[in-house]
Amino acid sequence: FVMNGGDIHNNVAVNNGGGIEQTTGYGGPMTINGGSIQSNTAIGGGGIHNGASGTVDFVGGTIDGNDAYRGGGVWNEGTFNMGGGAGTPVISNNHASFGGGVGNFLVGGGNPQFNMRSGVIENNVAANAGGGVYNGGTFIMSAPGSTAAPTIQGNSAHWGGGVYNSIVYGPALFTMWNGNILNNDA
Repeated sequence: FVMNGGDIHNNVAVNNGGGIEQTTGYGGPMTINGGSIQSNTAIGGGGIHNGASGTVDFVGGTIDGNDAYRGGGVWNEGTFNMGGGAGTPVISNNHASFGGGVGNFLVGGGNPQFNMRSGVIENNVAANAGGGVYNGGTFIMSAPGSTAAPTIQGNSAHWGGGVYNSIVYGPALFTMWNGNILNNDA
């Protein structure tokens, strides 16, 4: 699946993946170079649910205004690579109970990987924990080469406005080599 433009919006999933449900066993890795995934609803991953065997490369475009119980914009249980290319990927204005922008955890335990190389996670809201990011796996912020530093900003939650790191579902390894986490509220 390669998305270079267009819109995926106003969809509802009974379970996961309001906009897109991705698992490698059903079609290979996914690359998003542009376009928007917006105003979708699901229990897990309002915009995108990336299953345990899935791989997503989010190089450019927006994931905006989605709603879910966990992972309003993205619920990642596999490997999710954000940025690192010419585009500026944005995850914004999403809502969830856990992980307004991003939920990076595998229910039942495991170690999903979220690599944030550039882009912005901003203005997301979590009713409980992790306005920007709820991490129970491995989350790495690093800008290779000359890409713009990744930023998590303007998010809000009851606990962990920018990032909530929890060992409930996995190792909760959060590594920040560079980037910005700023102006978040809890």
